[in-house]
Amino acid sequence: MPNWTTYLRAGLRLPPHVAAGKAIGLFGRLLRQQAARRRDMRVPTYLDEAPRGQLRRRIRVAADDIAADDVRSLLQATEHYLAHRFDLLGSGWAEVRHGRACAGLAGHSYPPAAAVAADAAGEWLAGRINAANLAESRRIWRLIRQPYVPIDWQLDFKSGYRWSEQTYFLDIRYGDRPGADVKIPWELARMQHLPQLALACRFARRGAAGFPSCARCAAEFRNQVLDFIAANPPRFGVNWACAMDVALRLVNILLALDLFFDAEAEFDAPFLGIVGRSVLEHGRHVISHLEWSEEGRGNHYLADIVGLLFAAAYLPRSIESDAWLAFGARELVAEASGQFLSDGGNVEGSLAYHRLSGELLLFGAALLLGLDDEETEALSQTPAKLDGSSRRVLAQATCDVDGHGALPRVLFTRLAAAAGLSRFATKPSGEIVQWGDNDSGRLVKLQPAWRRVQAELGGSTSNTDVETACGEAELVENVLDHRSFVSAAAALTGRDDLSRWAGPWLEARVASALAGRRTVPVTETLVGVEPADAVSLEDVLASIASLPVEARRFTELAVEPGLLDGVVHVAYPDFGHYVVVGPRFFLAVRCPRREYGAAPGHCHDDVLAVELQVDRRNLLADPGTFVYTPLPEERNRYRAAAAHSVPRPATGSEAELSRGLFEIGGVPGGRCLFFAATGFAGEAWGAGWRTRRAVVCGPDRIVIADGCLTGPLAPLLAIGMLPRYCRAYGCQTPYSPRLF
Repeated sequence: MPNWTTYLRAGLRLPPHVAAGKAIGLFGRLLRQQAARRRDMRVPTYLDEAPRGQLRRRIRVAADDIAADDVRSLLQATEHYLAHRFDLLGSGWAEVRHGRACAGLAGHSYPPAAAVAADAAGEWLAGRINAANLAESRRIWRLIRQPYVPIDWQLDFKSGYRWSEQTYFLDIRYGDRPGADVKIPWELARMQHLPQLALACRFARRGAAGFPSCARCAAEFRNQVLDFIAANPPRFGVNWACAMDVALRLVNILLALDLFFDAEAEFDAPFLGIVGRSVLEHGRHVISHLEWSEEGRGNHYLADIVGLLFAAAYLPRSIESDAWLAFGARELVAEASGQFLSDGGNVEGSLAYHRLSGELLLFGAALLLGLDDEETEALSQTPAKLDGSSRRVLAQATCDVDGHGALPRVLFTRLAAAAGLSRFATKPSGEIVQWGDNDSGRLVKLQPAWRRVQAELGGSTSNTDVETACGEAELVENVLDHRSFVSAAAALTGRDDLSRWAGPWLEARVASALAGRRTVPVTETLVGVEPADAVSLEDVLASIASLPVEARRFTELAVEPGLLDGVVHVAYPDFGHYVVVGPRFFLAVRCPRREYGAAPGHCHDDVLAVELQVDRRNLLADPGTFVYTPLPEERNRYRAAAAHSVPRPATGSEAELSRGLFEIGGVPGGRCLFFAATGFAGEAWGAGWRTRRAVVCGPDRIVIADGCLTGPLAPLLAIGMLPRYCRAYGCQTPYSPRLF
C-alpha cells in the first residue's frame, strides 16, 4: 500500500506543477493496480505459458580446496536445512513448519496457527490458496516426492505472527503489529540456503565423510522449490510484496540449480518446466514493479536490476529476455556511478548495505562479462518488450552498453574501491565497523563466514553468545565478516592486494565462473588520504582546552608501548570513514563530508562517532541496528546520537527520527579538520550549534577531546543506559558498545 505521508512530504518539496504531474501519474498507477487486482482475483496468476527451451547454464566452477573447518560448517548447516531448520536475523536455529509455537520478540508473541496434515494429493491447500490458483497449486504440490513436511513460508518464526497466502501482495500490511517482523519470512524466501545444498551435493560426489548423498540434497532442493511455488502463487502472500526479495530469490534459485548441474545432479522435465515458468513469473513481476525513484535509488532498485539480468541470462533467448538483458545492462552501468561515490563508498551511508550493493554490482557485472558474442548482440538493441514504466526508467539512463568489452572501466574502478573500503573498515578481529543500518542483507551466501558460539546462562545464541572453540557449539553466521565480497571483487578486477588480504572464497570462484574467467584489471590507487595541513591537531586540541569547563571533555586511555607499530591511515572522505589501523590497533571515525539537513534513510545520527579496538577488544563501538518495524522505539534508540557517544550540545540536537523508520532529517553536517596516523580532528554542526572532536594516537595513551563551541556540552550516556551491542540484525549481545 502507498505510504501517503511519504508521498505528501515529497510532493510539498516539489514545484506545484511538478507535484500535480506526479499526483496524476500516481492516480493512474493506482487505477492500473486496482484493475490488475480484480483480474488476479478472478483468473490464475500462474502463467499458462512456459519458456520455449531449457534454462541456460552459466557456471563451471571448482570448489575443492575449502578449509576443513568450513567443510565441517557446511555439513552442519546442511543437516539443519534438510530438517527445515534456519537461523535468520537472530532467530537461532528453528524448525519452520506450520503450527509451531514461537518464543516471541521483546515480550510480543502470537499464538501458533493450526498445524497441517499435508497429504500427497495437496488437499490440505484448500482454504489456504485463493480459488483461482488452487488447481495449479495442487498440481505443483503433487510433484513433491514424499514424505515431505511443508515449510511455513508466511511465518515470522521469532514472534509467531503469520501472514496469509490468500492476501494480494499489494494488500500486505506490516509494521502495524508489535514484535512482528516481515523481514523474517522475506529472508527465508530469498532461498539463500539453496546454493549451499548444491555445494553439499558436490562434496557428497567427492565422497566427503558425513555428507548426505547428492541425490538426497538434490531431492530436498527440488521439494523446497516446488513447496514454495505451490504455496506462494505469483502476487499472493507476503513473499511477493517486495520486488527486491523476488529478485534475490530468483538469483539464488538459478545459482543453486546451476551448481547442482555442475555437481552432475539430475532433475526431471516436469520440475525443470515448473522452475523455468517460475523464473519467467519472477522476472515479469520485477519488471512490472521496479523500485525506482528519480529522487534517489538504493539497494532495492539495484537488486531489481540484477534479478532481471539473471532471469534474462538464464531463460532461453526471446524478444522479452533480450529486452530485459539490454535494459538491465544499461541500468546497472548507470547505477554503478549513481549509487557509489568517487571513493567507492555507497550513497546509502551504511557499511552493511555497502557490502550488499557491492555484491549486487559485482555479480551483475560478472554475468555481463560472461556473455558470449551472440548474447552480447542483445545489449546493443533498444529494448523492445518493456512496460511503460520500465521504458520511462530506461529513458533516464545516459550510458550505452553493447558488450562485455564496452562495460565502462568506472564500473570496475568503483567495484575495486568499494572492496577496498570494506577491507579498511575491517577491524583486526575480522569484523567491520557498523556505520549506519545493518540488516544482515546479502545477495548470495555461498560460503558464509561461520563462527561457533555457546549459550550463556541458558539464553539463546541469538542474544547472549560468546566465542568458543567447542566442536559441538552452535553455528552462527558472522555477517560482519566481509572478506568474501572483497575476494570476489578482487577476482573480477585483478587486485592481488585485495585477494591476498581476503583469501580464497567460493563467492570469488562463482563470480569468476559467471564472468567466463574474464577480468577487467584495475591498477589505479583506490583511495586518497586528505592533506593533514588544513588545521593542526595541536591547534584543535588547544581550541577545545580553551573552552569553559562545561563545554569540554577529555578522555584518556593508557595503552601499551608499541601498540601503534605498523599502523596505516586511510581516508574515504565522501563516504565519511577515516581509519588508523595496525595489527593490534583500530581507530575509525565517522565523518561524512556533507551539510546539515536530511540524510539517506539507512544513516544514523553518528557524525564524529568513534570505533576503537585494541588487541581485538572493542573499547568503543557502534551499537549496530537491532530491528526495524517490529519495535519502532528500539529502532530509533539505536540510530539516535546518544547511542553513538558523539559530542553534541546540551541544548539538544537530536536528528529528526519522527519522519519514519527509514527517513532521517536534521542530521549534523560534518567536515574533517585534520587526519594523519597521529589522529583525527573534525567538526559537526546543526541549527545554532557546533562541536569538535579530536582523537590523538600517542605512544602511551589515546586521548579523545570533545568540545562545544556554542554552549555547554551534553554528557555522554552512562554505560548502563546505552543500547546493547548488536552483532547483526536482531542479534543483541549482553555487552555495552562503550567500555569507558
